[in-house]
Amino acid sequence: MRSIAGWGAIALLLGAACAGRAGGLLARHEAVQKAYPKDRYVVGVGEGPTLELARRRAAVEISSQLQGSLRAEGWVEAEAASVDGVQRSRESVREEIRVATGLARLEWIEVVSARTRGDTVEVFAVLDRHRVAEGLRSEIDDRLAGLDSALDRWEGARGLLARAKALAELERDRQAIQSSLDLLAAVSRRPSRRPEAFLRLDRAQREVRAQLGRIAWEICLEPGQNQPLVAIFAGRLAQKGLSTMECGAEAGDRGPVWILRGRLGATLQEMNHPGGYPYFCATQLGFEVEEKDGASVAGGVAHGLRSGAMAREDACAQSARALADDFLLQIGWESADLSRADGPRTSLPSPRRTP
Repeated sequence: MRSIAGWGAIALLLGAACAGRAGGLLARHEAVQKAYPKDRYVVGVGEGPTLELARRRAAVEISSQLQGSLRAEGWVEAEAASVDGVQRSRESVREEIRVATGLARLEWIEVVSARTRGDTVEVFAVLDRHRVAEGLRSEIDDRLAGLDSALDRWEGARGLLARAKALAELERDRQAIQSSLDLLAAVSRRPSRRPEAFLRLDRAQREVRAQLGRIAWEICLEPGQNQPLVAIFAGRLAQKGLSTMECGAEAGDRGPVWILRGRLGATLQEMNHPGGYPYFCATQLGFEVEEKDGASVAGGVAHGLRSGAMAREDACAQSARALADDFLLQIGWESADLSRADGPRTSLPSPRRTP
């Protein structure tokens, strides 16, 4: 039996080893901070079985300091094999680090100190605020110039729906530029500016939305057996701000009338698996938009998401609402980014769990 004094000596040795490692790490951190002052550099520390994984973990720490959006994924890989009639299995844990912001450009992250300790690589990495900000400003200026040129071309375009769809595409460009502006603000520690190109796009969107809002949409779809889904589809359009009317109804003083023609189809699947939804439904609409005098305005195909529910009617109703959302994207009433801001695009609720 070991004496209490013996166990105490072991504890002291282990404590000294841990303290020595912590002290060494602290000394390296202080040296890095001195060589790379925090008013210009962002410092991150990472560990991993390889230099690249340690570098990515340091990038995660740097990104978190800049309020970045991070994602770490882990999973278990299992292998099995039979050797001489004996079944052998092995499991290994894998991890992937993704930096889901502009900092995914890992060329901005420079490793300035690395050390191997057993099977682990420890790194210190830095991000140079000045260099990154300079590159971002140049990139943003180029993209804003491109947005301005696209708006110049848009002003000469014809057709209300074509102009609306073009603005929806430009909205995606604006969102990408705004992400770069937000990152520049975090790196430079200065508030982002609102560019003149954004104000031009705002004015164009208000103009086109007002024109679309004055149109009354006469819903003349061929329902077949899906009349309830046509009503749900039309109700969703009205909920999103379009003025809708039944096929053949008098427009009165509503203003210009466009007719939406097409056939709304639905595919229902019945599933049999424990803990999941028994019914799934997907909808589709091939459509034509016409003016009241019969002149064609536009056409296309809209799709509703495959939706699951406990009742078949609920599954198809969810898909019909998603179909209306996709139609609004097709005509440029909404952009993809705006529709995501309104709520999740998926119409599949969480599966019911069995006890």
